[in-house]
Amino acid sequence: MNNEMSIKIKTPLGFSDIGSRNVQQDAIYPLVQDFCPEDRIFIICDGMGGHLKGEVASNTIVNYICQHINAYKENLSIEVFEKILEKAWMELDTLYDSHLGEFQMGTTLAFLAFSQKGYLAAHIGDSRIYHIRPSKITNILYRTRDHSHISTLLENGDITPIEALSYENKNILNRAMIPQTRYEPEIYEGTDIKEGDFFMLCSDGVTEFLSDDMIRFIFAPYRSAEDIYTLIHLHCQQLSSDNNTCVIIPVDSISNNTLTTQLPDTGSKQRPIWHDDDLLRESIIHFTK
Repeated sequence: MNNEMSIKIKTPLGFSDIGSRNVQQDAIYPLVQDFCPEDRIFIICDGMGGHLKGEVASNTIVNYICQHINAYKENLSIEVFEKILEKAWMELDTLYDSHLGEFQMGTTLAFLAFSQKGYLAAHIGDSRIYHIRPSKITNILYRTRDHSHISTLLENGDITPIEALSYENKNILNRAMIPQTRYEPEIYEGTDIKEGDFFMLCSDGVTEFLSDDMIRFIFAPYRSAEDIYTLIHLHCQQLSSDNNTCVIIPVDSISNNTLTTQLPDTGSKQRPIWHDDDLLRESIIHFTK
């Protein structure tokens, strides 16, 4: 069987808003205004809130990766990605300040690359990557698992999704990119891509009040990419006080879509589902006015 495929995407849609914060600590590649169908690599980094110079950390990682990875964009392997990530981390090491202590800068990472093999997704922290297939029942084929304290509590059933909204320490991460410290990225390679699929990368300012059920509703098959973008953007404008950055990538066509793989176990059976009709209805009302 031929293991190569040609993945064509439509022009991505996205936004990167500061919210009610004083500083934009999210960094994105490509920049929203530069999106085009030829894009193969996407990165979102969210500088760690409450840490000094989080925007420096996020931009340091994004800038280094995008400058060194494009040469491999059609044949990117896990090994090459890990080497470039380590060198990006070394750039972050140079910014270490021992006097900052617990306030040392840091950032999350969400990375997605398309290639002739399919796609490579990697993340550290709670910025997310989704692979979504609109259908009669829209499926989330892949979703990154947050590397956070609250995610662990939810998966273990120690708190409910409603309790999580007001949980005091909900922003504590189990993994992040910080100087002089290393955490393993979680990496996944996928080949099950079809025309009409969507990929989405976003910072936690987007997903704080956006459940999987709401995402399935928003990515219904009767919605255009523009409608999906508008609903998510309105949702963030109404409910998110954090920096919120999002890129939505519509898949246009696949030259060989017969390749399939077993869907990854993303822990969805263990994760409680919360569907807040009031929040969803508010977004729909604003969208349809």
